[in-house]
Amino acid sequence: MASGIELLTLRELAFQTSLAEEDLRALLDEGVIAPARTEPELLFEVTVVLRVHKLQRLRRDLEIEHADLGLVLELLDRIEELERRLRLLDSPPA
Repeated sequence: MASGIELLTLRELAFQTSLAEEDLRALLDEGVIAPARTEPELLFEVTVVLRVHKLQRLRRDLEIEHADLGLVLELLDRIEELERRLRLLDSPPA
């Protein structure tokens, strides 16, 4: 663990997501997922597991093409950020 954040190796991420390491490397190459650290080995925050599961659902349920997943995830991330900001604006002052 680094700074209190649990990190997973590529092998552990593959196990948690049921994807082959090669498939995860392809997602890395496309910039859809990113490691928290690269030295001495690739290490990922556990939140990447949720991101990969979201990718898998998009492909399975909506039949989104592999090449389009990055854009779709970016748009979903923006929506989540905007919703978070809206909740902050709607919350009463402390």
